[in-house]
Amino acid sequence: MKKIITSTLLLALVLGASAQNKMMREAQKNYSGKKIPEAVGAIRAAMLDPTTPLDAATYLVQARIYVAASDALFANKFPQAEDTAYAALKMSLSLDNSDKNKFLAESEIGKLSTALYEKGSVVYTEGNFSRAADFYQKAYETILLAEQIDTGALFNVALCAEKAEDNARALETYEQLAGMGYRNIIVYQHLALLYEKAERTDDASRMLDVSIEIFPDDSMAYLIAANENLVLDKHEKVVAIGKAAAEKFPVFPLLYIILGASYQNSGDMDNAEINYRKAYEQNSDDYQTNFRIGAFYVEKGNKVKTAAENLPLDAGELYNSEQARAKEIFLKAIPHLVKALELSPDNLAVMKTLRDLYNFIKEGDKAAELNSKINTLEGN
Repeated sequence: MKKIITSTLLLALVLGASAQNKMMREAQKNYSGKKIPEAVGAIRAAMLDPTTPLDAATYLVQARIYVAASDALFANKFPQAEDTAYAALKMSLSLDNSDKNKFLAESEIGKLSTALYEKGSVVYTEGNFSRAADFYQKAYETILLAEQIDTGALFNVALCAEKAEDNARALETYEQLAGMGYRNIIVYQHLALLYEKAERTDDASRMLDVSIEIFPDDSMAYLIAANENLVLDKHEKVVAIGKAAAEKFPVFPLLYIILGASYQNSGDMDNAEINYRKAYEQNSDDYQTNFRIGAFYVEKGNKVKTAAENLPLDAGELYNSEQARAKEIFLKAIPHLVKALELSPDNLAVMKTLRDLYNFIKEGDKAAELNSKINTLEGN
């Protein structure tokens, strides 16, 4: 919101607007002299004095003093200063909604909102996310008094509530932001995640569609939407998103990994391999790409191997041919897993998988070397 600097003359007019009983004069004098604790004591007494007119000007004086008392310097002395200031501003505006009084109040509204925002930031850095959300909420509500909307403060409420694992509050606030058309992709993506946690899978998928509609040129919108639909086991949606993304972003290896995983989960191993190979062609030195394609071939080979082991005892020739086919598939997996291990040298899962593959293809020396490394890492 715009900053308003009130002149000394205007301040005198505001402070002089109420009838000048002793306590009001004392409150004004101490405020002007920057004796804030004394000003608070005087305004408290003035508000209880039956001769003090409880009009818009009086409440504005009270607000101004308590805004000053909301400074961190007085945090222990006046812990409720922000609440009192807010209530006084609200009361002043309810009693006099004229442009003049709005103008006079706006400066204090800005100061109070800023103070609340800063306190939210302080407790956030301390890890008190729930309290931070409360401060940001108050900052948002304070700005509303000036008939302005601080979506940044509201966004912080949602983020802090989510960090505090107050999912109901986070969901409600993100929905409020989405309803305002707030243009931050995190709102829609986090809404989808929260819907997923609440087992509202259709709402989650719908919100991911919304994120793409609002941000059609953001590759991450497609990637996250595809990945979350993969988690939701919505294969057809993953494929649709993947095809749309591939037209806009031809080089997109992570997308092809997600497509590969979705096809693999649906049992379409041919299309899974096609997409994994595309990912590898575009990013052959990436750990995730090599690990995923290696794991794909391991799963495919294991299915053939398991089927062979379940053959009847008199199917010796077929058994041998199927075991040979499994070996061919495992041989496709090995170079990718070797590369993955180069990129993540202490990855026990990759080591153990490679060891088992080497044992199956009768390369005992390589299997023994890996087993020694495994035992060292495991402390055996």
